[in-house]
Amino acid sequence: MARTGCRIQWASPPPNTTAPLQGWPRNVGAEHNDCGGLFQLTNHLYEPLGQGFAWTWYCGMPKITDFSQLAEIMTPESAQAFAQVYKMPGRTPAAIEHDLTSARVVVSQLTNHLYEPLGQGFGMDLVALNIQRGRDHGIPSYNDWREYCGMPKITDFSQLAEIMTPESAQAFAQVYKYPDDIDLFPAGVNERSVPGGTLGPTFACIVAEQFRRMKNGDRFWYENGGLESSFNEVQIEQLRKASLARIICDNTNLGYVQPLVLIREANWNPKVDCNGEDIPRVDLDNWQNEPVWT
Repeated sequence: MARTGCRIQWASPPPNTTAPLQGWPRNVGAEHNDCGGLFQLTNHLYEPLGQGFAWTWYCGMPKITDFSQLAEIMTPESAQAFAQVYKMPGRTPAAIEHDLTSARVVVSQLTNHLYEPLGQGFGMDLVALNIQRGRDHGIPSYNDWREYCGMPKITDFSQLAEIMTPESAQAFAQVYKYPDDIDLFPAGVNERSVPGGTLGPTFACIVAEQFRRMKNGDRFWYENGGLESSFNEVQIEQLRKASLARIICDNTNLGYVQPLVLIREANWNPKVDCNGEDIPRVDLDNWQNEPVWT
C-alpha cells in the first residue's frame, strides 16, 4: 500500500504534505481490492473451487447500476454452499488441486472421526452436521433452489442421473420419498461440476449471487459511478490490470511467478519474468492532477 501511495504521490504532486495520506487510500483500496486485486485472489482461490461460468455474473459489469444497501449474507451460502470447501482440510497445493477434480465422496475421517476425542475411536459426521444445519436454518429444499437459480425442478428421481452419477441418483431415490424432500447440501455436493469449476450449478449460482450482493451492497465499491469521487473509465480499466501476481512481484525478491499465482506452475500457467509484460502494471499516470478527496 505504501508503494502504491508513493507512486500516486509522484504521479500527482499534492499541494501540501498531508494530502497524499488523504487521497491515495481510495486508489490503494481499489488497486488491492478490485477485480484485479482482492478479486484476483478471491477469483483464483474460489473460481477453481466452484463458480466457473457463473463468476462472470459477479464481476463483469463496467459500472454498478443496481446499488442496494442490503448486502446481507444468504443463509444457504453460510450454512451450505461454502460448506463444500470444508471437505478439503489443510493440504498441500498439489493435493488440493487433485481434490478439486475428485469424485463427490467424503472420506471416513470426516464422516466418522470429525473432532474425535483422543482414545474414543469415533467422532462426529460432517455431512450429517451440514444437513442438520440446513434444516435448523430452515433452508428450502434442493428443488426450490434449482428453481430460484433458473433451472427446472426435479420431478422424478431418474432425472437426477442427468446432473450427477447414476449411483448417486439411485442413492437419493433410496433415501428420500419425493424429489421435493431432497436437502440442498447432499444434492449440491453431488452435482456435476460447472465448466471451469468444481461446484455444481446450484452451489455455483448461490455463491455467485452472494458475491454479487456483497459487491452491489458496498457503497465504496470502486466501480460505483455518479459520485464526485468516482473513478473514470480509463482509471477503472487500469485498476482491472492489478493482480496478486503483480503485487508479489513488486513486493518480494521473486524474479519469476506464474500469472495465476495461487495455482501451481503448469504448461498453461508457466512462470514468467516479473519485469516483463506478461503481468500487467497499473499505469498511475492516469491519476495526474487528481483532486484530493477528504
